[in-house]
Amino acid sequence: MKASLKFREDRQPLLRAKVPVSILGLPFLSGLAAALDDVRHLRLDLSTAFASGPSLRLSYRPNDPAAPFSLVLKTGLGPLGSPAWHGSPLLHGR
Repeated sequence: MKASLKFREDRQPLLRAKVPVSILGLPFLSGLAAALDDVRHLRLDLSTAFASGPSLRLSYRPNDPAAPFSLVLKTGLGPLGSPAWHGSPLLHGR
């Protein structure tokens, strides 16, 4: 599990947490992001955690009536094309 607290100027701190989960034997990350005193910034995520290939993230923002769901696709140019791979150009900015 990873957790962080980000202090922002003139706004409430932002709490983030990621927990690795296994669904049908496949690796995923579940995530949560929320401002401590403002529930409008609540976000729940489920993303792939494969060692190779593109990364997908499905996000749900219950307090955003215009677009509560979003889908993000990340690809890389490194070996095996994974943005999560340790030698990926997207990760190291090469």
